Amino acid sequence: MNGLIVGDNFYQTPRNAIGRANGAHRIATVLRRKEVQVNVIDFFNAWTISELEQYIDRYSNLNFLGISIGISRPDTKLVNALITITKQRFPGIKIIVGGSDVLKNKYKKVDLYFKGFAEGAIDNLIEYLKTGEFNSKYIQDIKTHDNKSVVDCNLHFKNFDLTNFKTEYTEQDFIKHNEALTLETSRGCIFKCDFCNFPFTGKKKNEYIREKEDVKRELIENYEKYKTTRYLITDDTFNDNTVKVDMMYEISQEIDFKLEFMCYARIDLLHAKQDQLKKMIDFGVKGMFFGIESLKDSTSKKISKGFSGNRLKTYLLEIRNQYPDLHVTASFILGLPDESLEEFTNNIQWVIDNNAADSIPIFPLAIPVDNKTNYISEFTKNWQSYDYEEMTKEEIGSYENFNFPWMGSADDYLKHFIPWKNKYMNVIDANLYKEKIQKSIEDNTSQVGWWGFARAFDSDNLQKHLHTTKSNYDYHEQIKSVADFISQYKVKKLNSI
Repeated sequence: MNGLIVGDNFYQTPRNAIGRANGAHRIATVLRRKEVQVNVIDFFNAWTISELEQYIDRYSNLNFLGISIGISRPDTKLVNALITITKQRFPGIKIIVGGSDVLKNKYKKVDLYFKGFAEGAIDNLIEYLKTGEFNSKYIQDIKTHDNKSVVDCNLHFKNFDLTNFKTEYTEQDFIKHNEALTLETSRGCIFKCDFCNFPFTGKKKNEYIREKEDVKRELIENYEKYKTTRYLITDDTFNDNTVKVDMMYEISQEIDFKLEFMCYARIDLLHAKQDQLKKMIDFGVKGMFFGIESLKDSTSKKISKGFSGNRLKTYLLEIRNQYPDLHVTASFILGLPDESLEEFTNNIQWVIDNNAADSIPIFPLAIPVDNKTNYISEFTKNWQSYDYEEMTKEEIGSYENFNFPWMGSADDYLKHFIPWKNKYMNVIDANLYKEKIQKSIEDNTSQVGWWGFARAFDSDNLQKHLHTTKSNYDYHEQIKSVADFISQYKVKKLNSI
């Protein structure tokens, strides 16, 4: 059985970094262990339809085409063109789309959508590819722009084994040694914050954690094959369990090469468990992403974040003083309860004035609609109790020609999100203010740590890419380097079958 999975993991235009579609490689790994032959096309949005046709023409048989949706969504027009081509060449082919945010697309002629983590559904998927039948009790029909047949893997197939969970790349992936690959040490989070809509929150303490030797094998094999030393740890909260911190520290002492990591971390846990931070620095963490959200005490408490205000400010400065080379990303949400635009702006200015973070991404508050396609938080279920109201059609219509980032027109946005307003602002104002504030701080901030790692794919100097401010970054040279890399990748890929 032959399959092709395509994906992309970078959404900025023009493209100025390299990111692999981790979900595509993860599922390809599991399928290969089941003796299914699978190739993966990375950087999908950079391909032309002509190049994709050339690639497809190399196949004598293709049983399925997989579309992997990660941080970035494969381009709709390109996906639909590829689907048309593959169905013309191979009339019996099955089209499968998978990912955590899988239903916000307008792909056509898709046979099945797999929502969430799909490893546990692989046996059922293989049987479906062989017989054309998938147990109907697992399929839900959901209407978005069309009718979608959806398998909710996080509901029906959540009992997958993380013991032997390493992602395996192949020679046909053409990994470059300075690339940052993705590493999972666990899934889910032991906390259940009111505003968080990630799956597997509130899990048991030691649930869904990989075994040390399995992680160690993945790191060693990637180093031996590709000289890989950089990783983006994608755990929702890496330091939610000391077991993982200790595991990675022990591995670092047992191998004979140095590693560099970026991860999500909770700053309150670093403060509460004083040995965590040093261990993380010692085993190679070069960047941390803190979801600060707000520095106002009353706002933080309303979203169940108890560590805020002056305590949080003081500890941020301690981290900066103790580890000045550590890249700190501190993210904030604009539009949270009980926080005015002026208060929000003043807190961002405090971070700038005190050099408390390298990168300060700002996200306008988004409240998902409970429409069967979105993951829903407690905040979403009770958003009106936080003193929000819904904007009227007239209020929305007064913002002519406004397009929401990622989603496009207001009509597309309203299919998935509530047009909220409170006494300080509304969701459109929050998006407009966000852009204005973000632009005003470019001279004092760098890119988010993830992008720093992703941009250092052809450089030994990771710190340069992490700490150069946005306004001083050489985007022209970076864009050229990325274009050259992808051009070479496509040539090698087209000659690999």
